[in-house]
Amino acid sequence: MMEKYFKRILVAINGTTSSIQAVQYAIVLAKNYQLELHAVFVVDTTTLKQLTLNKFFIEEESDGYEKALTADGEKYLDFAKKLGSAKGVSVHTHLVEGAVWSEVVSLAEQEDVQLIILGESRRQKAAKDASISPTYKQIMANASCSVLFANDPDIESVYDGL
Repeated sequence: MMEKYFKRILVAINGTTSSIQAVQYAIVLAKNYQLELHAVFVVDTTTLKQLTLNKFFIEEESDGYEKALTADGEKYLDFAKKLGSAKGVSVHTHLVEGAVWSEVVSLAEQEDVQLIILGESRRQKAAKDASISPTYKQIMANASCSVLFANDPDIESVYDGL
């Protein structure tokens, strides 16, 4: 008997509609193939530091944005847990700080996941040439596992049908 290739998957959440659809996609996979599901929200402190260093923000503004992003991350991860729970899937959540691409890749290695799932980026939706965001390019270039872009227009109905 062949061993399951995928055992653990990781979905990145940023609060966009496409990232929530990626969560639904991950839940469908986890439910159908009995996979362990992890979800991550990255508070992009690297960009906040750069904006402060370049005088776009004063330190107090940066601190305020970081707190707001942390609160958003907690909310989105809680929502991912509720979506999973509604379908009988446990979602292990991770709220981390740093550069988005490096934290996603690092967590994937730490949790020994075999697949990272990303939602379609705004840039991909806007560009007819399917341009990929620099963050997604870095994830693809540095991940030691497969990376999947969840772009299924029917995923909500598939998720609802579980």
